[in-house]
Amino acid sequence: MRSGRNKQITALLAKQGIATLALNLPGHGRPGEQSVGMLETFTVSQGLAAVKAAVDWIKATRRNVDTGKLAIVGVSVGGSVAFRALAETDFFASGVLISTRTTFVDARNGLYSWGDKPHRRVNSVLMRDGRRIKRDLLAPQISVPTLWLHGSNDSVVDPSHSTDTAALVTDAETYLILGGDHGMRDKVTEVAGLTTEYLTRKLLKK
Repeated sequence: MRSGRNKQITALLAKQGIATLALNLPGHGRPGEQSVGMLETFTVSQGLAAVKAAVDWIKATRRNVDTGKLAIVGVSVGGSVAFRALAETDFFASGVLISTRTTFVDARNGLYSWGDKPHRRVNSVLMRDGRRIKRDLLAPQISVPTLWLHGSNDSVVDPSHSTDTAALVTDAETYLILGGDHGMRDKVTEVAGLTTEYLTRKLLKK
């Protein structure tokens, strides 16, 4: 997440008694704060491994946390990681996926396509590989409630990635944010509010 959105969501959730852990995926982070790894060779499988390690850390060191009420929030490639985590693990009770690309995830090694321009090696490998995880098979495996947020003006990942995938999930809500771009730079307050309201409703329901 971008720091502004992250801070707003964290602050709003804290008011509801919900703690957060912000995870820097390999090669991600602000200048000078990047985690270990290269962004250009980052794979969704690496992100999934990082999520699993984070959950293990929570279980081992935060005994006061109700691990039956964990949720995951992912933006852009983080949303792709969250998509697989929700489908392939039983760690989470809910999830929020923002500006998420749900195609071009390779079944063999989890390589992630950074767009449709084949000037990067990662992209060209993916676009030639026929062994991709099909989202039509992955999405129905999500058994927990999810919220899918996407900006109507996203020119990086088409909103259909969210709307079409959410339609395949048993318990999913979608919200198209009018005027929102891929990073939701001008919609931080709206995204934070929707995320907080949804997670509060799902995690703290009686």
